[in-house]
Amino acid sequence: MNRIRIAAAAVAMLVGAATVASAQNPAQQGEARKAQRGQHGKMGDLNLSDAQHQQIKDIHAKYRVQFQQLRERSRPDMEAARTARQSGDTAAARAALARVRANQGTAVAALRQQEQAEVRAVLTAEQRTKFDARQAQMRERKAQHDSTHGKRGARGTQGQGRRPNRGGARPERTRGRN
Repeated sequence: MNRIRIAAAAVAMLVGAATVASAQNPAQQGEARKAQRGQHGKMGDLNLSDAQHQQIKDIHAKYRVQFQQLRERSRPDMEAARTARQSGDTAAARAALARVRANQGTAVAALRQQEQAEVRAVLTAEQRTKFDARQAQMRERKAQHDSTHGKRGARGTQGQGRRPNRGGARPERTRGRN
């Protein structure tokens, strides 16, 4: 009798755990966040109509395929850079990455401009004004970030100025002491 109760309790716990796990499907949560971000994120304050929203979604889908094709074309050079880096040949890795940047840099910029032009064509004059203001703000933020962190992001003091505590003197520790 006791074994039956234990088995029933175990089955109930398993069913309950499975129910909770399926209710918290991360893929569904991610899709919900993505949909919410699309509604209220980048284009949220433009008050897009359903038709405009669908047109912009189609434009993004079209260009997503083209960006993917660009990535696929640069895959051999990226693989060459990876294998060169893993073997310790940094000169070959840098050369392969330079080829990727040369091949992709202008193409990506041109595609992005075309995509933005198509999106702008869907918008009304008032929406275009807001869209352009947001684009200018984003460019300004990027320039600010690049000026403080460099184009490749903050990477510590790798050859960029004085290294802290380079004379053997240790800084006084104050954390945890009052």
